[in-house]
Amino acid sequence: DNPTVTHTVTSSLSMPLSINSLTPTICLPGAPTPSPTLSVLSITTKLLKAGTCTLEAFALGDATTNPSPRVTQSFTVNPKVMIKQELTWDEPVGVKEGDSPFDLYLSSSAGLPVKVTSNSPSVCQFFDPLRPSWVSILGSGTCSISARVDGTDKYFEATGSASFYVEPKPVVSTKPTTAPKTPTPSA
Repeated sequence: DNPTVTHTVTSSLSMPLSINSLTPTICLPGAPTPSPTLSVLSITTKLLKAGTCTLEAFALGDATTNPSPRVTQSFTVNPKVMIKQELTWDEPVGVKEGDSPFDLYLSSSAGLPVKVTSNSPSVCQFFDPLRPSWVSILGSGTCSISARVDGTDKYFEATGSASFYVEPKPVVSTKPTTAPKTPTPSA
């Protein structure tokens, strides 16, 4: 969505007017809105990027009147103001191998969607596209993640990384138990 600026162009010849951009990569005039006399135009120019916008206007002339001299007008288009995004998340504690999937509550200060990937797929993964910040624990060790939010015309792209430790499953002894031996009487 590009910003616009509106201009009014007037001709003393009472002839139809034409306006165009000499810098079409910076600014583009839209369709003019003529007045009933055709000698006054209101035109909205779309600003595409920073730089110097130069517009050219002239009266077209007709069978009895020559076209007017071409007149140019320039103005500066300032760069868009961009806002930095911040990424936040809830750092989990006490995570154990075998825990159910849980939400890391990844978010962008701009409210834009956060894309997250695992840098340690044997420990953790993000499987649910409908819940992209829900992590599934697959093993023990350090779960390292990378997060990214795309930029827009208003916000810069944001990236970040984080990690948390996943404790191993508790080891359960599988050693068989034996009944205590009864002493045998000696003879």
